[in-house]
Amino acid sequence: MTLELTLLRYQCSWCALVVLWFSSALAVEVKLELDDLADPLGSDVDMDCSDMSSIKKNYEFKARFVGVDASDQFAAFHRPRVYGRLQQFLVGQVIDDDKHLPSKATADYRALRKRLWREGWFAPDLSFYVNKAIVCVLLFALAIGLVTLEAPTWKLLRTLLAGAVLGIAWQQVAFMAHDADHYGITTPRSGASFNPLAWFLASVLFGISRCMWNEEHSLHHAITLRPQEDPQFNYLPIWLISKKELDVPGTKVDFLTRTLVSVQHYTFLPLSVVMGRFNFYIISMLAALKRLLTAKRFREAYGGLMDVTGMVLFWIWYATLVKQLDASWERVAFVLVSNWTVGILHIQLVLSHLATETFTAEEAHTVRRMALRRRDELIAAHLPPIAAVQEW
Repeated sequence: MTLELTLLRYQCSWCALVVLWFSSALAVEVKLELDDLADPLGSDVDMDCSDMSSIKKNYEFKARFVGVDASDQFAAFHRPRVYGRLQQFLVGQVIDDDKHLPSKATADYRALRKRLWREGWFAPDLSFYVNKAIVCVLLFALAIGLVTLEAPTWKLLRTLLAGAVLGIAWQQVAFMAHDADHYGITTPRSGASFNPLAWFLASVLFGISRCMWNEEHSLHHAITLRPQEDPQFNYLPIWLISKKELDVPGTKVDFLTRTLVSVQHYTFLPLSVVMGRFNFYIISMLAALKRLLTAKRFREAYGGLMDVTGMVLFWIWYATLVKQLDASWERVAFVLVSNWTVGILHIQLVLSHLATETFTAEEAHTVRRMALRRRDELIAAHLPPIAAVQEW
């Protein structure tokens, strides 16, 4: 059979490869072997598919956008310069009829996005992050100074204060690592897959796997808070975010789940603060080791190696700092306070997201269609006529 994918107004049976090739973040639903994509397109299109076998060896993709317009999804995860690579996949064009033309809301959204790129609103503002970096350096310096300070009369206060300051420094570094991995601080080099600044901030200073976080966070942006599909907000059986999670096929609501969910309003704060950071350490190292040991491509193995290296460097400097404290109780107190303080970050992230509604894939499409019919009512006064919702 011949499959069709409209991508940036291109129509072809294997253009879906572009979605996978340039982005690992798009939502996935239907698993499809690349054998299904090797069928001829027709005599009216001259396209060389001789390299399909080499692509097949390395890729298997999950096609969600087969037969639909994926322009906005592609634009959301790629810079304008990537569009130049799409010419090699061009095999035809969609006829401009009412069926394929985007809605006015979508056209307005795309026009706004192009204008923002053209006017430089997406360009990184390095001066802002220089100030943030100075704050982080001062916090780290203060924590180190307190740890190494001779304070025979107020050791307990000194230790607790040093741990709290380091926890706040980690919190601020985490925010910078987030923006760095979104390339909000620097502009990525063409073809580069490794982000050295994000690696330094996330793995060396914060102690987590950058690759693991990047993959999960990219998917989080693609299917934000979708019940049991968003990897960064899937907490069953400990916490239930929405009752819609119970309707997901395969969900087991056993005695353990019922018990834990019934007391989640009591366990949320303790688990977020006390266990959140230590859990992050464990899953980060396991994910990095798995990536390193099971990688089939150099780029993937390199990411795992750099993550492991970065986290080893983190534990070296952190352990060295802890050893500056003399008594065992000081070291234990410092470790606990520093990691519990940064637990505030987990509370911030969870609460800021749980304040919003969750939508299944079907509900998201329905809500967007309803919103588009009432577009004028959704737009605040004195704003340009740009719909708040895209049609995907």
